[in-house]
Amino acid sequence: MTESAEERSKRVFLRYLNDYVWTTQLSIFYRDYGESLDAIDHSAVVRKNLPRLFPRSPFLFRLCLNPRVTPEEAEEYGIPDNEPNTMPYMTFFTEGIEFNKNQLADKVSKWIDADVYIYRQSLSEKRIESYSRVVARDNPHNLTQFFDKNKINRFSLLNRGECISLNNE
Repeated sequence: MTESAEERSKRVFLRYLNDYVWTTQLSIFYRDYGESLDAIDHSAVVRKNLPRLFPRSPFLFRLCLNPRVTPEEAEEYGIPDNEPNTMPYMTFFTEGIEFNKNQLADKVSKWIDADVYIYRQSLSEKRIESYSRVVARDNPHNLTQFFDKNKINRFSLLNRGECISLNNE
């Protein structure tokens, strides 16, 4: 039986997530819905610049949709009433970097010419296992429908040579 592109994406992403050391998750959220509609182009710029800023750190990138935008947040972010209460965001799993999230948000905002903020959280083994279960269980975010594009790079592994394997290979 052949594997669908969706199944392959999940499998490869989960392999990267579970086979390497990740200590921090940083997520880049937009403050304005209109700017978030360019997230595909923006993610290419961020994926190019972030590894240059931190050349000794690996990054596992994933483009996601935040379906939990409340009606109040939708109004605050400028999401039109006729649009779904969903906003794209970028998330990166990384290891070994220290940064000031406000300064990093300023850099990212300049790179992509959009107003963003950074959410940072430390990752435990338990948190990664929980994230993995959700990815394995749920259908991927429907980026194709949201962006009305057929081919979207939803994840990538950056600075692969800096990854620390959990399997001691």
